Amino acid sequence: MDRLATLRAPVERLRRLVRETAVAPAPDSASYRVVRLSLAREGLEATTPTGGDGPTFAVRYDPGYLSSFDPRADRVLAALGTEATLRWLEWFDGGTVTARLLGDEGLVRAVELDDGSDTVEVGPLPSDVIDPDLSAGRPSSFEDGTFAPDGHPAPTRVETDGETLARLADAADIVGDDGLPVVVRDGEFRLAVVGEEMRGRGRLEAAVSGPDCENRYGPDLARIARVLSGPVELQIVPGGPLAVVQDHDDATRRYVLSQSV
Repeated sequence: MDRLATLRAPVERLRRLVRETAVAPAPDSASYRVVRLSLAREGLEATTPTGGDGPTFAVRYDPGYLSSFDPRADRVLAALGTEATLRWLEWFDGGTVTARLLGDEGLVRAVELDDGSDTVEVGPLPSDVIDPDLSAGRPSSFEDGTFAPDGHPAPTRVETDGETLARLADAADIVGDDGLPVVVRDGEFRLAVVGEEMRGRGRLEAAVSGPDCENRYGPDLARIARVLSGPVELQIVPGGPLAVVQDHDDATRRYVLSQSV
């Protein structure tokens, strides 16, 4: 097999990349069993893999997200097994890891991970599930970074952070709420989780604009909350879908979820 690309980064950055693109808080709790990647000189993009019931998403990393980024073909496609890749990345004890993507004809069939003292191989990879049409996995309802599922921008905006969303997800787990409520009321982002025997009410840290809403989403929103950190924006259609948006200098992240019943 030929070396198609070489990536080098702190192991935590590579872990984060895989967790964000499989929607995987942990190796055994991923929305997707594979991560679908496309590499080109302009950067690395991940879109919704074939199969799985997770959110539709597109995540793009600029070359600067990694310490070193060297694709050796115009375009390289890979489908990494989520659980095995995360388990090996967790096995490395910090430091910097080099990932060598091996294959032929632009398709990655194995990945070597090397921290300078130990080398492991993740493979064979499920190359049969790689769909080269990345547009099939991208959310189609964004216009210049704005979520507009019906041609009109989602009217309710909540500017918060991943840590606050994770606290909301934790509260839902504690009370046994089987969904994740996203509630905006009187200009505040509200904690409103309800179980059979317990409930939680209060105010969550956020800046809010737009109309009130009382939406509910499934467990994928909790998974997203647990893989993202730092500032995020929720763009919400009251009674409808939601987009989780995060823009950094070196990466953009877009996840779209339908409301659960």
